Amino acid sequence: VTIDYRVSHDALTYLRAAGVIDILTQDLKFDHLSCQTISRQLGRMIVGHDWHSTHKNPERQRLVDSARADLLEWLKKISMNGVDISDLAKPDAYNDAKDVVRSYHKLEAEQRHRWSNFDSVKNGGSLVDIQDMVANGELLITDRDSGGMVLAHLAAAYDRRDLLEWLLTSQTMSLD
Repeated sequence: VTIDYRVSHDALTYLRAAGVIDILTQDLKFDHLSCQTISRQLGRMIVGHDWHSTHKNPERQRLVDSARADLLEWLKKISMNGVDISDLAKPDAYNDAKDVVRSYHKLEAEQRHRWSNFDSVKNGGSLVDIQDMVANGELLITDRDSGGMVLAHLAAAYDRRDLLEWLLTSQTMSLD
């Protein structure tokens, strides 16, 4: 399934589409990465939408404003689940929807930073350093890297028995 991002859609349609993806990933347990292509297409439409158009009906405008906030929260959620949200904005998008694009770029930078924190595990960083990153909130045990792996998966993949034992005993992490 693909979405034609050139077609103009209503913000509430985007919100409904995000809801469908949530049903797939939350209720039906689809992996977020299996929905990455369509999530990125929808993200591109959200970031590129003309958020400055106003509606004559104040109730409709309130719904659109609420949808904007909900959709930015949705972008954050999919990025936390390993969906790559980089490069969704067109280079000229900044002038069209400053608040949405600015929020998007902040999310994009946060994702790059979170992914870089996994380098400690991949490059053999000390257990103490990784524990400090977890304690400081720099590295969340529920975050996913660019390949969709959580910290426990990376510990196993990179033969980090010390880290895996710590996660399972001290952080009460499940292998599920």
